[in-house]
Amino acid sequence: MLNRILVAVPFWRRGSQDPSTAKSRLNSIPARADFLKVTTGWGLSDYEARQLFGVSRGEHRQLKKGRNTTLAREQSARILLLAEIYKGLHVLYGTRQADAWVRVPNTNPIFGGDRPLDYMLQGGTVAVARVRDFVGCWSSYSNRK
Repeated sequence: MLNRILVAVPFWRRGSQDPSTAKSRLNSIPARADFLKVTTGWGLSDYEARQLFGVSRGEHRQLKKGRNTTLAREQSARILLLAEIYKGLHVLYGTRQADAWVRVPNTNPIFGGDRPLDYMLQGGTVAVARVRDFVGCWSSYSNRK
């Protein structure tokens, strides 16, 4: 089961006076584990993982090593969204098909024949959220027996 624990540290506790630069600290082991499950399960290259999660090389290195790292709220949100996509796909399909789904061209109109991975890489957080809604809709439906 994927855990979605992201701990936000309020900007005023870190001395910053500008809420637009507020960062959240990803300091839960389950959230880092979710990051690793997604990257290894989908077989993401380092470049794909950095683009998909919206992190720098240094942040990516810290996450891969399982260390605490400070991320912007959007980056933390992406980890949460991608973990939900990962979990939803595993509810819908077996492990092998769920992990391959992001790399197979999809005829659904939102993907336009592209691979869901390419759609998310090109569209950023908005595209990741749309894919999460798409997968969540079907995975919720399949659980209603």
